[in-house]
Amino acid sequence: MQAKIIPDVVARREIVSLGPDIDVREAARWLAAHEVSAVAVVEDGSLLGIVTERDITVRVVAAGVDPDTARLKDIMTFAPGSVEPDDDITEALRLMARFGCRHLPVMEKGRAVGMVSIRDVAHALVTRLDQSEPWVHDAAEAWGEGTLDGA
Repeated sequence: MQAKIIPDVVARREIVSLGPDIDVREAARWLAAHEVSAVAVVEDGSLLGIVTERDITVRVVAAGVDPDTARLKDIMTFAPGSVEPDDDITEALRLMARFGCRHLPVMEKGRAVGMVSIRDVAHALVTRLDQSEPWVHDAAEAWGEGTLDGA
């Protein structure tokens, strides 16, 4: 049995998102309050991009940009790769390796229904290693197809 993004890696849920004109400081507070490391940036129900803690660190703090004036639309990753709920876990790994990212929105019918992180994938892999399912070997191969520097 292949491991699917939903429900094997993350739960199906309507994800809370932020708008593109939210300032970076407010977004950082939101991330901290919700204990997450990435947020979908949505406008009129459409996914525009994602912002991660790393984006804030590299594109704002390290660059000396004022977090009170910078907006999410200024620092977000536009049109990120995404997976669908029924995609195999190896697809998430392949996309993360190809795009050099650590988070992917889970999209269903144009709506974000989850966010999968490399941490989620690693947890799912560790949890299932003892089961010796064939997808574990596929995941290991997918991991080797690209690099996940800093993941």
